[in-house]
Amino acid sequence: MSPICEAMGLGVTYSAESAPVCALTGIDLSLRPGEIWGVLGPSGSGKSTLGLALAGLLPETARITGSITLAGHRIGRPADWDSLRGRVVTYVSQEPGLALNPVLRAVTQVRDSGLCALGMNRKDADRAARQALERAGLVNHDLQQAYPHELSGGQRQRVLLARAFLLGSQLVVADEPTSALDAVAQSEILRLFVELRASGSAVLLITHNPAILRGLAQQTVRIECGRIVSRSSLPNGEGAA
Repeated sequence: MSPICEAMGLGVTYSAESAPVCALTGIDLSLRPGEIWGVLGPSGSGKSTLGLALAGLLPETARITGSITLAGHRIGRPADWDSLRGRVVTYVSQEPGLALNPVLRAVTQVRDSGLCALGMNRKDADRAARQALERAGLVNHDLQQAYPHELSGGQRQRVLLARAFLLGSQLVVADEPTSALDAVAQSEILRLFVELRASGSAVLLITHNPAILRGLAQQTVRIECGRIVSRSSLPNGEGAA
């Protein structure tokens, strides 16, 4: 099975007034459909930069070296991401409140993803959005109609994951998606990643907590000072968290 995401010799350097800051160096990885990879590392190690790089969300001050290939498309310039975001890759932020439009209802935000990325008509996109929200655990009509500030952190994460369900995203990059959640909400969100994997998506799960990867991820990489310092395969990666 061909990889959905490959990085070879990936490096990221940020421009700064004093001197350039090297955030990543020589990163190699290859994710196939239906795999969950965990990325571990301390704060400042570069793991979030890796997620942003693979999702095409780095700031303009960042310079990329090496290569990124998504769904067979070699990324050569920023415009190459335009046809890939959503349908091929979806990014799930640690702060879902910042990733959602504060003046749009949950169902509208998921529906608009279908309109923009898939070219669906409004009626079909609205129906698909409600089904995706239900699949992500937001069954209640009032919650689907709620604004982001009316939802809990876990519920906002469900809205982001509903987008991935609707779009059939081939790669989901999730940066600390459970760090601000209680144990119950954390477990429920992790089960959604298991469902995404079962549907064929590849998942890159960035975390500082190795415990949440047990029984969830097939592979883990540990990043320190911008480099991969270890790789490991985890047993029982087919199970739920």
